Amino acid sequence: MEPTTETLSVNGVVRNTLAYNIKSLTGRLKVPPLRTENVTVPGRHGSLRTRRKFYAEGEIVLPMWVRDCNEDEAEPSRATFRENIDKLTKLFRPGSGMLELLHTLPDGSVRRALAECTEAIDFSTKGRGLADFSVALRVPSVF
Repeated sequence: MEPTTETLSVNGVVRNTLAYNIKSLTGRLKVPPLRTENVTVPGRHGSLRTRRKFYAEGEIVLPMWVRDCNEDEAEPSRATFRENIDKLTKLFRPGSGMLELLHTLPDGSVRRALAECTEAIDFSTKGRGLADFSVALRVPSVF
């Protein structure tokens, strides 16, 4: 597995290493749904469109993997695998407060979001020393 060219850091710790990484951009490129509805008028078919629409909270799902080595791909071991899983579960623990996500793009620009972890999906092993998992994050300020 190779780290991606873009970087994502959570609370100052880069998540794109040879020990753990994010699989794809899929969970980061999502627009929040609208929460403002059109107005239903009694005695009329359909509804009246409201011009000013507001968005619901943003949601980011990060599909990730973790390996049995340190960040330089050295010292593979079962103990290192457990340490990496412990780091990730400690960082992405639901209810642990706001996380600062910094997404650095290839052109050097940075996108920032403050999010809270709402769900950490169980690790599923993919062979010796490799596991997949996902994390669901809520962005209260939407964008």
